[in-house]
Amino acid sequence: MGKLVHFLKLASYINKLGLDATVKRIEDFSIDPLTGAFNRRSIEKRKRAKVAVVFIDIDGFKKINDQGYKKGDEMLKIFAKTLKSSIREKDICVRYGGDEFLLILPKANKDDANKAIERIYSKSNELFFPLKFSYGIVVGNGDEIFQDLIEKACKEQEIYKKNKKGRF
Repeated sequence: MGKLVHFLKLASYINKLGLDATVKRIEDFSIDPLTGAFNRRSIEKRKRAKVAVVFIDIDGFKKINDQGYKKGDEMLKIFAKTLKSSIREKDICVRYGGDEFLLILPKANKDDANKAIERIYSKSNELFFPLKFSYGIVVGNGDEIFQDLIEKACKEQEIYKKNKKGRF
């Protein structure tokens, strides 16, 4: 039931943004079966939007995954749950790649995105294992192409990770 509500929320939001895709093609709005987050296919057709995009990468995930895929999978599930419980109801959590996640925060500014990161950090500290992550934040004004925002947020995350800034 929760996944259906999450899907309907995404579909409604996408329609409000004037996305060219139609909601009737449910396979275009896929949910990642492992984490319950949306997968990157669900956002591929997005054009432009006034959103904050947060690109998050779990630091040291390869070491965890090398201990066994079950352990890595469990960590991804827990982290996705932490992300989803740390964002507003209208926000969207996307598993973008292996250990990479996007948060799409409609009508949010950088302060709103930083508050979400603080909530994620706080909840991550409550987990039974240490969890470090790097992130990059970009805020779109509605003129930028959505994929460009993702790429900029990814680059911000890489810079922060190298400088050990913005890293929890």
